[in-house]
Amino acid sequence: MATFWERYSRVAWKYAWGFVILGMTCAVLTTLAVRRLGIDSDFKRMLPRSYPSVQELEEIEQRFRSTANLLLLIGGGNMADGAAGPDWPTMRRFIDDFAAAAPERLRELVDRVEYNTKPIDDFTEKYRYLYIDLPDLHEIEKRLDRQIRYEKLKKNPFFVDIDDPPNFDITDIEGKYRHTSKEPGKNRDGYFTNAEATLAIVVLKPKAGSLNVADAKRLIAAARALVDKLHPEQYGVGLRIGFGGRYPKMITEYETIVGDAQHTLLLCALLVGSTVLLYFRKFRMCFLMIGAAGLGTLAALTFARYTIGYLTSQTAFLGSIILGNGINYGLILMARYLEERRERAHPPIGAMAIAMHQTWRGTFASCATTVFSFLALAVAQVRGFNQFGVIGSIGMVGCWLATYGLLPGWIHCTERMWPLRFRANARTPFALFMNPLARLATQRWRPVLISAACLAATSLVVAGWYIPDSLEYDFNKLRFKPQEQQESWEKWAQSHADDVFGESASPAVILADDLADVQPICDAIHAKAANLYTEAGHRIFDQCKTLFSFIPEQQEDKLAALQRIRKLLTGNTLKFLTDAQREKVDEFERTVDLQPVKIKDLPVTVIEKFRELDGRTGLVIYVYPTSSANLWDGRELVKFAGLLSRIELASGKIIYASGEAVIFSDLLNVVTREGPRVSLLALALVVFVVWLTFRDRFAVTKVLASLCLGIIWLIACLPLFRVKLNFLNFVALPIAFGIGVDYAVNIFQRYRQDGPGSMRTAVQQVGGAVCLCSLTTILGYGVLMISRNGALQTFGLTGLLAEITCLLTAVVVLPAYVTWIELEQKVMGNSNHIPSASSLARP
Repeated sequence: MATFWERYSRVAWKYAWGFVILGMTCAVLTTLAVRRLGIDSDFKRMLPRSYPSVQELEEIEQRFRSTANLLLLIGGGNMADGAAGPDWPTMRRFIDDFAAAAPERLRELVDRVEYNTKPIDDFTEKYRYLYIDLPDLHEIEKRLDRQIRYEKLKKNPFFVDIDDPPNFDITDIEGKYRHTSKEPGKNRDGYFTNAEATLAIVVLKPKAGSLNVADAKRLIAAARALVDKLHPEQYGVGLRIGFGGRYPKMITEYETIVGDAQHTLLLCALLVGSTVLLYFRKFRMCFLMIGAAGLGTLAALTFARYTIGYLTSQTAFLGSIILGNGINYGLILMARYLEERRERAHPPIGAMAIAMHQTWRGTFASCATTVFSFLALAVAQVRGFNQFGVIGSIGMVGCWLATYGLLPGWIHCTERMWPLRFRANARTPFALFMNPLARLATQRWRPVLISAACLAATSLVVAGWYIPDSLEYDFNKLRFKPQEQQESWEKWAQSHADDVFGESASPAVILADDLADVQPICDAIHAKAANLYTEAGHRIFDQCKTLFSFIPEQQEDKLAALQRIRKLLTGNTLKFLTDAQREKVDEFERTVDLQPVKIKDLPVTVIEKFRELDGRTGLVIYVYPTSSANLWDGRELVKFAGLLSRIELASGKIIYASGEAVIFSDLLNVVTREGPRVSLLALALVVFVVWLTFRDRFAVTKVLASLCLGIIWLIACLPLFRVKLNFLNFVALPIAFGIGVDYAVNIFQRYRQDGPGSMRTAVQQVGGAVCLCSLTTILGYGVLMISRNGALQTFGLTGLLAEITCLLTAVVVLPAYVTWIELEQKVMGNSNHIPSASSLARP
C-alpha cells in the first residue's frame, strides 16, 4: 500500500504545472500586500498600550501640540571646518526676509515663526524688578538707605567718621540674576544666535499636534522651497542653510530603517542563493529553494500587513532571518532527494517520496522548535517582542508548508522538462571536510569530549561573571548611525542648537487635569529630586517649569518694596552713585506705573508653549534635566524617569508623565523582567517538542545536552565580543534555543534511521546539509551587521555566534558523546541503554 508521501509525489508529478501556477499566484498576491506594509520606528510601539507611559504619551499627542519644532539653521564659519562665513548683518538680513515671507508661504503647515527674543526682551525690560527675590529687594533697600543716611550725616559739621564708610554696591545681587538667567535675550541683537553669531536659528512651529514622517517631509520640503526662492547665495559668500530638530532626525532614522531592511533582505537572498548554488551546483535547485523560503517570508509579512498593519524597527529585519532559516527545510529535503537520485538512481517520483518520508519528521520537529521559540516571545508584554515572535513563527510555518507543499511540484515540473544529470563521483564542497570531521568525532572522541568539558567549565565561570552585568546601559551604542551625507557645518550646527536656547530641547511633558494640581506636581517632583545625583555627583533634575513659573511671587510685597526704594531715591543727593548705577536709577524711575504681572501680560511666545490644542492654558508642565545629566546612559535615564513615572500628590492623586526618557526607562525595565521568563519558556517548549519527536530518553537527553552546551558557549562568547543584551538582541537567545537544537535533531534523526554504530555515517551524509543550513542562517544574521542601527548589529552578531556554537556541538561534540556511550556499553556488555535498531526506527 502506497504511503501518503508516495501518493503526494505522484499528484505533484501529475499536476506539476498547477503547483507552479499556485506558487506564482501566491507570490504575486503577497508581494502586492507587502508593498503596502509600512514601518513605524516609534519606540512607544514596543510597549503594551496598557502601560501608563504609553497611555499618557497618547493623551499628550491628542491634547497638546508637539514639543518638537523644525529649526532652520543659518550660519557661516564654525569651529568644525574653520571656514570663513558671512558677517552677522548678512545673516540677519536673510533671517528677516525669511521671517517676513514664511507666514504667507508656509501658512498651511506652520503655526508660528519665531526668530528673535524681542517679545521676551520687552517683557523682561518692563517687569524685571518683579523677578528679583523679595529678600534681595530688601537688601538693596537696606544698602541704599544706609548709604543715603551716611551721605546726609556727612553734611553735619560735627560728624566724625569712625567706622569704614559704606560703599553702595549691589554687583553681587546683579551677578546672581545674570548668571542664573536661562531665558534667551542675551543673543546678538536679540536674535536666536550663539555668542559668536556664527549660528542663528529660526524656529518653525508646526500646526499639527504630532507629525508623522510624511508630514515632516512635507514641512521640510516647503521650508526648503522657501529658502531656495530667497536665493541664499545672493546674500553673501559662505551663507549656509540647514535643518535641525527632531523632524530631520526622525526622517533620517526612518529612511535608514527602510533602506537597511531592503538591503539586508536582498543581500541575504543573494548570499544564501550563492551558497546553495555552490553546494548543489544546480541553478534550478537553488532558484526553487529560494522561491519556497521567499514565499514563506512573504506570507509572514502579509500576515503582519493585515493583522498588525506595520513593522517596527525590530520586526522590519525579520525578512532576512526568516529567509536564512526557512530555507533549511528545503536544503534537507533537496539533499536527500539528490542523494536518492544520484546514488540510488531512483526516478523523480520515487526519489521525492523517499526524501519527503525520510526528512519530514526531522524538519517538522526543527520547524516546531523554531516556531515555539518564536512563540515564547509572543507572550512577552513588550509589543516589539510579541510581534517579532508572532511574525517569525508564521514565517517558519510558511516556509515549511511551501517546502513540502509546493516545492515537490516545482521540482517535478523542471524534471519533466530537463531531467537531472549527475557527474560521476561528484562531491559537495562540504564533503572535503565532513569526512575528516566525522572521523575526528567518532575516532578521536576522547580529546574532543575533554576539550568540550574544559570549555564548558570555563564558559560557566565566564557566564557567572557576565550575566549580572549583561544589560546594555550605554544607549549611544544602540543609536542609528546614518551615512555621512551631511556637510560638516550642518552636523556642527545641529549639535550646537541647544546652546543657543540654553536649555534642553526635549523636556519631559506632564499634563495636569486641574490647575490646582499644577504646583503640587512640581513640588512633588522637587521633593523626589532632592537627593538625585549622577555617578559623578552632579544633579540630574534641573527645573520644573509651568506657566505660573513666569508669574513673579509676592508681587504686592515687591511692589511695596519698590515703592519704598523709589521714595529713597526721590529728593536725595545721589552723588555716591556711579555712572552705571545712575543710568539704572533712571531706568528704574520709568517703572513708576509698574503693575502686578498676570497671565495675559506674558509674551505670546511663552503662553503658546503651555496652550493645548483645544485652547486650554496652564495645565502643561515641562520637566528639564540638567546639562550634566547624560540621558544616553541608561542608569541616569532610569533615575530621571523615576521622577516622572509615578507622582503621588498629598491629595492621594497619582499623576503619570511620559516622554522619551520614560518610554526608554520602561522598555529597559520590561526587558530586565521579561528576559529570563521568555528564555525559560522557550527552553521548556523546545524540550517538549524534542520529547514528542523522539520519545526516547537516550535521544532527548543527548540532543538537549548538545543544545545547552552550545548556549553556554554562546554566553561565554558575548563578553569576548563586547556584546551586552539590549531590547533587540535579547530575542536572539530564545530563538537560539529553537534554531540551535535543529542541527542536533537532524544529526540524531539520521542516526536513528541507520541504527547504533552509524554516527560517523550520519555526520558524513547529513552533516554537510546541516552545515549548509547553519551557513544560510548565519548569512541571515550576518547581513544585519551591516545595518546602521547599533542595536541591530549586536542582534546579528549574537545570532551568528549562537549558530556557530550550536553547530559545533551538534556535528562534533554530540557524535563524540554518542560514540563514547556506545563504546562504554559494549565494554560493560550491556546493550540495554543503547537504542536498538527497531526502537530507533520508531516514528
